Amino acid sequence: MRVFRLLSYAMAIVLAITSALHLVLLASDSETYRTWVLIQMTLLLVLSTAILLSAKGRRWALTLVTLAAIAATYINAVYLNYGNGALISVVPMGALLCYLTAAYRVSSTNDA
Repeated sequence: MRVFRLLSYAMAIVLAITSALHLVLLASDSETYRTWVLIQMTLLLVLSTAILLSAKGRRWALTLVTLAAIAATYINAVYLNYGNGALISVVPMGALLCYLTAAYRVSSTNDA
C-alpha cells in the first residue's frame, strides 16, 4: 500500500508539472491549438487530483483517472502532436493499465 501511495504521489506531481510546462504551447498563433492546450492542461490537473484521491482509497476516483487519461492521451495524439497518434498513445495507455492493475491489487489486498 505504501509503495502504491508513493507511486501515486510521484505521478500526481509529474502530471502537475507537465500541465505547467504546457504554458509554453500557449504561445502558438492558432487560437484552436491554444484551446486544445488549455483543455489538455485542465485534464492533466484533473488526472493529477484523481490520482491523489485514488491513493487515499477513493475507488470512484479510478473511474475519473481512466476517463481523464484516455481523453488527455487522445487530445495529445490527435490535436497537439499531429500524426504518430498510435505511437504517442502506447506509453500513456500502458502506464494507465499498470496503474489500474496496481490499484486493483492494493484494493483486493485491503479487502481480504
